[in-house]
Amino acid sequence: MRNSVLVFLLLAMFAVILAACGGSESEDTAAAKPAAEKPAAASLTLEEAAAQRAGGPGSFYVGDLSQLVGPAPGPTLGDANDMINLAGLERERYLFDSAYYDGLVKKSNFTNPTELVYDGEPIEIQVTCINRTLATCKLVEEVLIKNTAERTQGKLNLTVTSFPELGLAGPDSLALVRDGTIAFTEITSGYVAGDLPQLEITFLYGLYPDHEIEYKANAAVQGYLEELIQKDTGGGQVISRMWVSGGDNFFFCRDKINTAADFKGKKVRSHGAALSDWIEGFGANAQFVAFAEVYTALERGILDCGVTVAFAAHGQRWYEVTDYM
Repeated sequence: MRNSVLVFLLLAMFAVILAACGGSESEDTAAAKPAAEKPAAASLTLEEAAAQRAGGPGSFYVGDLSQLVGPAPGPTLGDANDMINLAGLERERYLFDSAYYDGLVKKSNFTNPTELVYDGEPIEIQVTCINRTLATCKLVEEVLIKNTAERTQGKLNLTVTSFPELGLAGPDSLALVRDGTIAFTEITSGYVAGDLPQLEITFLYGLYPDHEIEYKANAAVQGYLEELIQKDTGGGQVISRMWVSGGDNFFFCRDKINTAADFKGKKVRSHGAALSDWIEGFGANAQFVAFAEVYTALERGILDCGVTVAFAAHGQRWYEVTDYM
C-alpha cells in the first residue's frame, strides 16, 4: 500500500513541477490534451459467442442444437463413446428452449464477461456431493470447478468431498447447511423431506404422462421452493438446479419381478417419503439405506431391491449384485 501511495505522490509532484516551469504554447497545448482512447473491442453477439464455443465442453445453445454435439466434459458423462449426440439433445429439446435455460445463458454474460475486481487471497470452498460416482458430482468436478477457477483467475477454488467421506447419510444435509457445518452441497429433495416436506412435490412419481410436462410442472414451482430453502437455512441460495432428464427410476432386484404382486414382502431401498409410500402401496417394505451402503446391502441380501435413476445405479455398479432390472 505504501508503494502505491508513494507512486501517486511522485506523479503529483511531477505534474506540479511541469506546470510551474511553463514552456511553449504548443507544448502546453500538447500536455493538456488527454491521451487518445483505444477503440473498444467490438462485442460479440450471442450467436457469435455460441459459434466460437461450439463442438464440445463450454458450448451453449442459441437456436442450433448441433453446436452442442461433441466430446462430453468427461468420461461417462456422454454416450457409450463419451460424446454428446444430437439424438439425445433433440429428445430433451424442451429443456434448451425453456425460459430457465435462456435465463442461464443471459446470466452467464458470454458477450461481456464481468470484470474481475477482487485481488485478495484466493478463497477456498468445499463442495459436498452425494457421492463421487454420480454424474452430478462428476459434472461439478469436470465443469463447475474448472470453469470457476478459470473465470476467477484462481481467486475462487472449489474442492470436492462427498457424504460418505464425511460420514453423512443425506437426510441431515439441509440441517447442516442451516447451522453452517456445510457451506456448499448437493441436495436431493427426497432426502430432506423431513425438514421441508414441500420439496417432495418434485418427486411425484407416476403423475406425469411425459418428461416435458414433468419438467414444466417442476419448473413452475422452483421459485417458491427456493424461497422456502432460503428462509429455512437463513439465507442459503440455490445456485444450480440439476434437472435429471426425465428422472425415471428403475428397480434393481436380486429376484425376478414379473408383476407388482411380486414385490409383496420385498425389502426395497427408497430415497424419499413419497417414493416409500408408493413402494409400500404394492406390498413391499420401503427402507432408507445410505446410498453408498446399498451395494453391500444388496450383495448380502439385507435388501431385495434398490430403486434409483439409471445413472446413479450404474455409477454404484448395482448391476453386479442384482440380476433383474
